[in-house]
Parts: sequence; C-alpha cells; structure tokens
Amino acid sequence: MYVRAVLDEGVMDRALLAPQLSISRDAAGQPMAYVVDAAGRLEQRSLVTPSAIGDQWLVTSGLKAGDRLVVSGQQKARPGAQVQIVMGTYGTAAAVPAATGETPTNPARSARELAAADAANAKH
Repeated sequence: MYVRAVLDEGVMDRALLAPQLSISRDAAGQPMAYVVDAAGRLEQRSLVTPSAIGDQWLVTSGLKAGDRLVVSGQQKARPGAQVQIVMGTYGTAAAVPAATGETPTNPARSARELAAADAANAKH
C-alpha cells in the first residue's frame, strides 16, 4: 500500500515565487530581475533566491507583491528603458520596448513547437 501526501514544512509569509524565466544573473553571478515601475520604465533589482521550487524561484528579498516582472526579452533590457506592457505567457504582463512595439516571444509556445517538430522528425 502506498500513500502520496503533501505536507507543509513551513510557511514563509514574506517570500514570493517568481518564474525561473524572469530571473537572471548579473556580472557578479548574483540573481537579478527587471521590474516595470509605475512610469513604465525598467528597474533592475538584486534578489535573494535561496532555492528553486519546481519551475519557480523562491524570492525572499528584492521583490514585493504586485511588482510587474519582465519574463521575456531580458537580453535587450536596460535599466531606465521605457517599455510597453503586453500579455505574457504566465497570464500576467510582459514588457517590450515602447519604441519598437515588437511582439514578445512566447517561450512556452516555442517549446511546444520544438517538441512537435522533434516528434515529426522522429517519424521520418
């Protein structure tokens, strides 16, 4: 007989979970993320991420509830850049440069497309 159970070991009231796609590393190797401020400009934040839980980082410092995280396009992001908010993969918002109006890539969709292409190639 087997039992599967989920037990709460502890609760961190002031911690947040952030998608791993939204967290990158700075030149010193420290975790960081881009957040869109009220004026629509990018702000770079240093984070404390003690562990990963599934496909998310546990963030204990550097973010607060309600922050708008950039989940796509961090390679082109620069602090202070004006951005436009568009719907993203996680049902939240993604930031794109306001001047270009380009559409952000959808990482989840791209992964599905790659998997479908791999499956199609395997049949041949």
